[in-house]
Amino acid sequence: MAFNINRNMAQRRGVLGIKKDPKNQVLFSFDVRAGDEWPSSDEEDSDYLPSGDEKKLNVLKCNTKSKRKKQKSSDQQKIPNSSPAKGNGTTSTSSDIWGECIPVEMLHKIFTFAVAKEGAVPFLCRAAKTCRRWNQTAKHPSLWTHVDLSFGWVKLTSMTLKWLVENRLSQVEDLNLSSGKNLTCTDFQEVATRCQSLRVINLSYCRKITSATVQKLATNCPNLVNVDLSFSSVKAVAAPSLKCLVQTDRLTHLNIAGNRLVSFNTVMNCITEHCPNLQLLDLSNATSGCGGNLMIKLEKFQSGCPKLRVLRLANCLIDVTFVSRQLQSDCPGFKYLQELSVAVNSTDRNTVITHRVSSECISRILKSACGLKLLDMRGITNWGYGGMLAVLPDVTDLEQLYISQFSISDELAIIARKWRHSLIYFDVSWISAPEGCLDNTLKVLGEEPSRSKLQQLDLTGTKVSLKGVRWILSGCQELEKLNLTSCRSLPRGMKKLYEGKDLTQLRKDVIRTTDVCS
Repeated sequence: MAFNINRNMAQRRGVLGIKKDPKNQVLFSFDVRAGDEWPSSDEEDSDYLPSGDEKKLNVLKCNTKSKRKKQKSSDQQKIPNSSPAKGNGTTSTSSDIWGECIPVEMLHKIFTFAVAKEGAVPFLCRAAKTCRRWNQTAKHPSLWTHVDLSFGWVKLTSMTLKWLVENRLSQVEDLNLSSGKNLTCTDFQEVATRCQSLRVINLSYCRKITSATVQKLATNCPNLVNVDLSFSSVKAVAAPSLKCLVQTDRLTHLNIAGNRLVSFNTVMNCITEHCPNLQLLDLSNATSGCGGNLMIKLEKFQSGCPKLRVLRLANCLIDVTFVSRQLQSDCPGFKYLQELSVAVNSTDRNTVITHRVSSECISRILKSACGLKLLDMRGITNWGYGGMLAVLPDVTDLEQLYISQFSISDELAIIARKWRHSLIYFDVSWISAPEGCLDNTLKVLGEEPSRSKLQQLDLTGTKVSLKGVRWILSGCQELEKLNLTSCRSLPRGMKKLYEGKDLTQLRKDVIRTTDVCS
């Protein structure tokens, strides 16, 4: 009876719990419609407070649920991995049984392939956390032969390097410690003492390395052939340290870029006399101790290092000593030279003026270099007509040519005709060529579609027209990247970098436009 009274009162109740007035109707009402039923429980009401019996019932329900959960979890703990496998009646006794079944030799072979692809760090660090067998296999020193600690997978500190040297790097051959700003001289001494199988070491941007460390590396590592000391310290590239390093007659790669070379003449004399197997020398951004030019006795250098393949002199005040014509003709030159970089930083006007490289200097460097593949001459603005062809008379298969801001005009089409069969990367950005000169060059590049190998073309800031773009797209089918940024003669919306799907769509649009016009 009480329930019916409460129900009737609820039906007459308004939204705010105030008794409804038939004369003043409200928008919402709690009146039950025909066929609807009221909920059997008041628990959904925020103001509802259960009675004593109902509280006891709720507590019993909660206790029952918690008991069921505890029983379920205890049942799972009793039989952790003893359920039979699908398809057979075998059972596993541990979570890492599949790892235990693989022979150690096979696992070591798998790790070898993985390290070759992913690198020792971070792969071996992660594999060691998988199971006991993987941990034991990942510790083997033969897997830690090529280690790169410069990427940041492992925080390069003195403590970390010391632990790795003592426990993992006894057989390391290639070690990259680039940007180890926190490493001290003691750390490098430890590497030189314990890692005596080193063949390649990268110490670029290591500011605290000293001359004694370099000398110890040269003494304790008899197989060392590749050393990178770029942007390190003045002491690291001092004459005593480099003299000790190059006197082993086995050095093939030496990078001392970005350093202040106090005794450059002494260093070059040591390289010339003791590095017959040198293949790469990088002096980019290097400066002289007295602030003058870096003078190279070129003909002596060519005779002492006949196997040189890569010479980088970018943004460097370089000059060659004067010798007679007879000595120049008798010199064999760099017969195996494949890459030469004499680029100049064009953002600084003072740098462009002071870092001028004469055509005679380049011609003497490139003597007998018939197999040259890459030539970087960006920013050189002091050459006259015929300078480029004069220094490259014997080069037949040039693949990469960078002549951004180069002082060249009429001979551009001749250059394109000479190497259009071999050019893969061509950079002519910001060349101030006359109107139509660049279009003729692009027409020459696309005249033989079957022989063209061009993949990347940089036309940034040039006066190329839509006609020239059409010729290069129709004639160079292997083109993968085309840069038309800041090309003033092109229509609006077309001045950007094209690659992938954008380049494919541009080729279709340009060819479609040609068909419509014809």
